[in-house]
Parts: sequence; structure tokens; C-alpha cells
Amino acid sequence: MLSSEIRKKFLDFFAENGHMILPSAPLVSYQDPSLLFNIAGMQPLKPYYLGLKEPPAPRLASAQKCLRTVDLDQVGRTPRHLTFFEMLGNFAPTGAYFKREAINYGFELLVKVFGIDPKRIYATIYPDDEEAYSYWRNDIGLPSERIFRLEDNFWQAGSTGPCGPDSEIHYDMGAEYGCGRPNCGPGCNCDRFVEVWNLVFMQYNRREDGTLEDLGRKGVDTGAGLERLTAVLQGKSSNFQTDLFSPMLNVVQERAGVALGEDKVKDVSIRLILDHSRAIAFLIADGVFPSNESRGYVLRRLIRSAFRHERLLKADGALIKSVEEVINFMGREYRELDERRSLILDITSEEIDRFSETLEHGSSLFEDMVKRYQTVLPGDVVFKLYDTYGFPLELTLDMAKERGVEVDVEGFKQKLNEQRLRSKAHAAFETTPRQGIPSSVFTGYSKLEDNAVVTAIWADGKLEDTLFTGMRAEVYLDKTPFYAESGGQVGDRGVIIGPEGQARVVDCFHPQEGLTAHLVDVIQGKISVGSSVVAKVDASWRNKTTAHHSATHLLHKALRVVLGESAVQAGSYVGADRCTFDFRHPRALTEDEIKEVFEIVNDSIQSGLEFKERYTTYDEAVKSGAMALFGEKYADTVRVVCFGDFTCELCGGTHVKNTKDIGVCVFISEQSIGAGIRRIEFLAGEPARQFITKERLLVRNAAKLLGCREDEIPVRLESVLEAMRSQQKLIEKLQAQGAQVRLSQIARQHTIAGVKVLIEEHNQDADHSGLRNFADRGLERIGGSGVYVGFAGDRVVVKVSSDHISKSITAAAICKQICSVFGGRGGGSDRLAQGGGLETIDIDKALDVVRGFISDMVEKVK
Repeated sequence: MLSSEIRKKFLDFFAENGHMILPSAPLVSYQDPSLLFNIAGMQPLKPYYLGLKEPPAPRLASAQKCLRTVDLDQVGRTPRHLTFFEMLGNFAPTGAYFKREAINYGFELLVKVFGIDPKRIYATIYPDDEEAYSYWRNDIGLPSERIFRLEDNFWQAGSTGPCGPDSEIHYDMGAEYGCGRPNCGPGCNCDRFVEVWNLVFMQYNRREDGTLEDLGRKGVDTGAGLERLTAVLQGKSSNFQTDLFSPMLNVVQERAGVALGEDKVKDVSIRLILDHSRAIAFLIADGVFPSNESRGYVLRRLIRSAFRHERLLKADGALIKSVEEVINFMGREYRELDERRSLILDITSEEIDRFSETLEHGSSLFEDMVKRYQTVLPGDVVFKLYDTYGFPLELTLDMAKERGVEVDVEGFKQKLNEQRLRSKAHAAFETTPRQGIPSSVFTGYSKLEDNAVVTAIWADGKLEDTLFTGMRAEVYLDKTPFYAESGGQVGDRGVIIGPEGQARVVDCFHPQEGLTAHLVDVIQGKISVGSSVVAKVDASWRNKTTAHHSATHLLHKALRVVLGESAVQAGSYVGADRCTFDFRHPRALTEDEIKEVFEIVNDSIQSGLEFKERYTTYDEAVKSGAMALFGEKYADTVRVVCFGDFTCELCGGTHVKNTKDIGVCVFISEQSIGAGIRRIEFLAGEPARQFITKERLLVRNAAKLLGCREDEIPVRLESVLEAMRSQQKLIEKLQAQGAQVRLSQIARQHTIAGVKVLIEEHNQDADHSGLRNFADRGLERIGGSGVYVGFAGDRVVVKVSSDHISKSITAAAICKQICSVFGGRGGGSDRLAQGGGLETIDIDKALDVVRGFISDMVEKVK
């Protein structure tokens, strides 16, 4: 049975049993800000389980795209660990059915629809869940010896909130896959029993004190990994042997010249490329781009890790071809892959090219580190090379081994573990659900002030009745003119005035879907639940953000006019003081392109384009030509914002009534922020006018200081800079001459067996770079032919003129001789060498070492 059939049969089965089939949500988790990605089928449905929203139907089912990075280190090393996977699930968030129906659905689907031998099915339950045991034993007829009670069978997300026991369904692969122990069963670490489905029964709410209370309405949340289920139904012991991976496997094996299963070491690389290529394609399709933070950092690491393993396999082009096969194969089910084919392949190729350059740059940095530390590379230095520059530890170890240098691997692991703990703490963070707080009606499109009632106060993780002067907390209103941070636009500021007090609103945001929080500082009296208040937005703050937001729409259109339709928005920051706009483009904009873009923007502003808005369905809006940003989550009903006939976009932000209200838009900067992503910073409205005034004053003052007209400033400034450069060269020359006198403390010059030798001892200020400069000058002082040795602290540099190298008098050999006498290590080339870690140096003793070495070499040549 093909994976596409398995997916379809699963969804068809639940549709026939009264479930609404939901499309997969994007990989990016929009409902839960504490998570980067959707990690389970129920994740997008969380508001339904928390009672924040009513589900579209009491019974739901889906095939959800998921991505987990918790076990990233195990991907490729085992036949089952994955980052990207599809979670098949059926859900009853409001209690439409519970344990009996969920267990019956699971067993019926596996046995009657998928044809699994019931004798190979095992179940696990929570130890005291007698209800689930009864259904498995009496309803299903599963023998008691195939029902296991395990403490791990309890599910909860975070320390508080909905939770409950679960029941896992396991498939017996056969004794040949087992460990052979008599107590082997589900939960064993061997490969015999494969978990194919987990049925979670959410029947409790865990309170802050850890106690459990019954939920008002119980829920069912189930999940069956498509990859594992497919492996079982296709009789495979590995996910990577199924048809879900076969198109990618074929191209990787062909490029690598080795088949999966032939070489255990290469198997790791093959499996990793197969897994990562799927994650890469789906992440980019859902609007994630490589960067050094958040989701973009995960994508960057996946691409670089896969490319690293491509190099290990010597399988040129395997990664990009595998990503292309993901699009070809899975694009039939997930149209976004095929629609964004070019974007996915371009971004992947750009990041591969960038990492290739990183490897070259990292190699150069590695060489510098070897020169500096010589014997052992510290763990924190190796970690910086790995974390900041993306230089793999394996490559560092290989190169270090070639040079006879050790690596502090334990120190590296310690730094890596510290980073993982920080990441784990961040990933595990979960916003405490604001249960029981009603949602607000937003009135801010037409009002900056409105009467409202305080419906809730949230302070220090719990509900309160009253706030007093000096306290900070979240205040919730039945309706509000305050815009909550969304779509890149920052939240409004202002005041909430009640009959007994006043609070300053310092921010407004959505702590979870459906709720609008006003973060306030009480500046006078008190604010209480149930009070009638006046909510008043800071008009200056709103006007500045509104001007910036409207300008982003004009800029977005102008970029696509000048650069082409591929220049689509990839993010923005819309503040009161400034605005940034991120967009897809493979290169920096030219001065002419920037000029043309902002001419279009300002022409649109001066044209006085009227603001228009309408509400419609998402499909109708897109068909009408409105711009929708991929990767964004839109509701069933969307707001379409237009400025004349120039631009229309799906947007929930606040806007000017006419583009003339923006006034002016000023370009500030343009730069790269990631592979194929550019960022423009600009100002609009009042901040732009202030900037222009300040710039005009600077230009006038600059002309006055330079003694020229304003249009002559560039020419005059270049003349001044040229004069300064000449003066700087003279200063550096004089400083070098002074340094020579200041740093040279003790010198010995001799002729040994016909070879001129100059030995100098310098003070602690001279590093290796300074010593190499002294070496050049030292050889010049003895006529350009001979040997120079320079000391400073625990450092030494040796330089030999080329005419003596033929006599086996080499810098590397002399340096090693000196370092061995004084307890250090060194090396280099025949002409130049250096060492470090030396004990206190006696210059006369050093001279004796050199004298003995040169005499021996000259004598051997004779």
C-alpha cells in the first residue's frame, strides 16, 4: 500500500465517521508563540482544547505537517528519527467522544482498513487507567498479556493546563527484531515493538499546585506518524526504505555511488540528507528563510548539515537534487511545494554556495588558530568556529589531525551543551494559558478612544481582581481601540482611565489567539475588574505607525514593479520611530534601482490614493488579485486593503485614509540579512520630515566647515581624506621606526661558520606579527643573507635567507631546536618559522643553540 493511499484511507475513514477533514496548517506555529514549529497534529487546534475558540465541528481529522528538532543529533543515526514528518490524527476537542470510541476507531482502522494482523497489535495504558484497560480487554478482545501498563503513558504540555492518560498502539515486528530478553515488550529500547498510534485522553486540568481536577469537557487527541505507519504496512524496518523516501534515495545513491545498507558510516549521511531535504523544502515553502536566529537558524543548520554530509559522501549535487525530488513527489499532495519550486531551489542553492564560502573562510580562520595556539585548540575557540561560522567539528578534527594539533573536544562539548540547555529552555517555554478570559472586540479602525469594561486582570501568572499604583499587569477589556502587535506592526500605547484610577498602556499584544492584552503600569489609584473605563490610544504614536504601515504597502508594490514579481515581502518591523521591510531578492539593489523604487513610492504618496477596505473570503480575495503573503495564516474571512488601483493586499493593520497623509518617505539603508533576503530601512511621515530637517542642517554645517558650496562637498571631502591618508602613512612609518628603537633591547650579532646570525630579544609588547616585521628588517641589517632569531616573552620567530636553505639551514629546524631547549613547541616553513609556550629565554644560551646547529649543518654539507 503506497503512502498516498495510507494517508487517503486514514482521512476517508474518519470522514465516513463524521469527522471534518482539516487541511494541514503551515509548519510555522502561529497559534502558540512559545513554539517555533507545529510539533504535533493537535498543535494548531490548541485554542479549541483550551476553550478559547469553538471548533468548526465537534469531530476533526487531519494530516498535519510537523517538524521537531529535539532529537536532531539522532537523525541519520537511526532508521526512525526524523525532523519533518506527517502526523495523521483524529480529534474530539469538546467531548464528542472519548476513550471507548477512540480505541475502537484505532483498532478498526488498523485491522479492517489497513489489514494488520490483530495478533501483532499490543496496547499500553497508564497504570491506573482501568477504563482504557476495560475497553481494550472487553470491547476489542485484546488478551491481557498484550496490554502493558506504563508510567510514561501520561500526556501534558507544560507544567499546567489540560492533560491526561494516553494509550499507545504498538506493532510487533517479530522476534528477529527483538533483544531476546524474556520481559521484552512495548516500551523496550529494542526495535521489535513499534509505536504506530498514540491516543491521548485529556480529562484533567493540572493546577499550579500540581493537583489534578476534572476538565469541564473531556477531549481526545490522537496521532499516528505516517512514516512509521507506512513502514509497518510496507513491511520495512526503516522509514527510509518506504516509498515516502524512495525518489530522494535513488538520486542520493546514484550521486554517492553507494546504496543504503552497504556501509554503516555512509548510511548515516544518506539518511540525514533524505530527512533534511524534506524539512528544507517544506520550511521554505512555508515562508522560512535561512538566517542566524529563530526559525531561519534551524533551516540554515539543516541545509549546512546536509551539505556537509554530501561532501562526506563525495556526492556532488545530491542535496539540491534530493530537494527537487521532494517537490516532484510530495508536490502532488502539498501544492505549495510545486507553486514555490523556484524559490525553494534558489534559496537552497544560495545557502549551499554561501556555506561553501564559509568553509573556505573557516579553513582560513582554522589556520590562524593553529598558528596562535599551536599545540591544543581550546574548546571555546572550536565552538566559536562551529557556532558562529558554521564550521563542523568533524572537519576541525580532521584538519587538526593532519597538522598534529590536538582539540579540546570536552571543552567544545561543554559549550555545545550549554547552548542546547539554553535552546531547550527556550523551546520548552510555554505561555501559561489565560483560561476564562473573554476576547475583545477591536474598534480601533475607526476610533482612537472608546468606552469599555475591564473583563479580567492577569498578573504574575494568575487572575487578579484589582491593580494598585505601581503595579504592572495585563488588563483585558470587552472592546478596545488599541491595536495589538501583529503583522509586523507594533502595539498601540496610551491610557486607560477608570473611576478610581489611571493606567498607562505601554504595549498591546495577543498572548494567545483570540485575546488582546493591554500591558499597563498603574500610575494613579486602582483599576478593578468590572470597572467602566475610557480606553484612549496615543494619537501621535498611532499616526506614526500608521504612516509607516501604509508606506510598506506602497514600497512592496514599487519593489515588484522595479525588480519583478519575485520581490515579495519576507517580513517587516513597523514602529513609530522607524520601519524595516524584508523581501526576497538575490542581490543588492543598485543606486538607480533604489532611486526608482522610492520615486514610485513618493509619487504614489503625492497622487493622493484613497484607502479602501473590504471583507471577503480568502479564495475570493486571491482570485481578485489581492496580494497574500505565503507562510501567513489567514482566517476564513479576510480584510483586503487597497490604495486606489495601485496596490491591494490582505492586511489587518491600521492605515492612513489617503496616501497624502503619509507626507514623504525617505530611504535609509539596504542590506542583506540572509540568503536571498534583503532589508530596506526607511522613514515615513513625521519621522521622515524630522530626518530631512536634520540632514539639511548637517549638509549646511559640512559645507561651512569645508569652506565650499553644498554641491562641492564630495570633491572637497575626497581631497581632505587623501591628505589624511598621506599623513597616516607618514605617522605609521615614524611609529614603526620608533617601535624598532623602543622594542629592541638586547642584540647579538655573530658570524658562525660563514653564516651571519642576528639574535634580538624584545619586550613583551611584540607579538608574532611584530616579530616577523623585525625579522625582515633584521635580515636587511646583516646584508640580506643569514639567519635572524627574535624573542619576545614566550614567543620566538626565526627567518632564514633563501641562499642558506640549500645547506639544510632551515627556519623550521632552528625554531624546533630552540623550542625544545626552552620547553615550547614550534614549526613553520624552511624560510619562516615561529614557536610559543617558551620558558624564560637566555639570549646567550639561545645563541649557543643556534651556533651548534649551524656548525653541524655546515660541517655535514662539507
